[in-house]
Amino acid sequence: MGYQFIKQKNETSLVSSVEINVKTGDFSSENSTIIIENMSKNKIEYTYLSNSIPVAHTKYYKHTEDFLGYPVTKDINQEIIKITGLEEGAYSIIIDGSSLSKTYTSAELEKGINIAPSQQQAVKAYEITEQKNEFETTYRNIATAEYLLVKNNCLTTNELKNADNTTLKNTVKSLIEANPSDIWADLYRRYISGEGYGSKDNQSESWENIKDLEKCAKLISKPVRQTVLIIKNHI
Repeated sequence: MGYQFIKQKNETSLVSSVEINVKTGDFSSENSTIIIENMSKNKIEYTYLSNSIPVAHTKYYKHTEDFLGYPVTKDINQEIIKITGLEEGAYSIIIDGSSLSKTYTSAELEKGINIAPSQQQAVKAYEITEQKNEFETTYRNIATAEYLLVKNNCLTTNELKNADNTTLKNTVKSLIEANPSDIWADLYRRYISGEGYGSKDNQSESWENIKDLEKCAKLISKPVRQTVLIIKNHI
């Protein structure tokens, strides 16, 4: 869904890019800013601030590419590093102290490599957003269950508002027993289960968690300056 949404907006595939020519000392960037800290024929270090973060490389991302056949990486997730003039050999890329899982040859770096799928900030932002979504799903289920309790004349709106947890559970149990094949029976069971859907204390706690996670997701989705080290591997 996210892939189709971005495609329909005709967004560029480029998250950001950095190009550095070691021989001439020239460098450029697109949708990002860089500051060269150190440059030689077998080592480059720079700080880098992209204007946006890439799409998180999750199991759903892989499923979309591998099983559904959508070229997510090619179409909307390009964060390119291109280095020319390096000494021939294999190089490690270390971002904020963490090495990427594979090494790259000088030829690959000259052609340009895509680091977007390796960016962990995007994954962390995704994980926090997913936690928030789980709490919100619980809230939607609570709202649906309580709407049905009123609609089915089990409780009035005022009674529902003032009911304690024991009353809620007993009311829902009676509703399930009266019609166990009701299409909403599973929702009712979850409402009074150990998941605490019907617990007013848990509802209040969940709402606070939603607000906290939303703030955290916005904060971690904001691009931060990174230190990038590209260094030749010596055997």
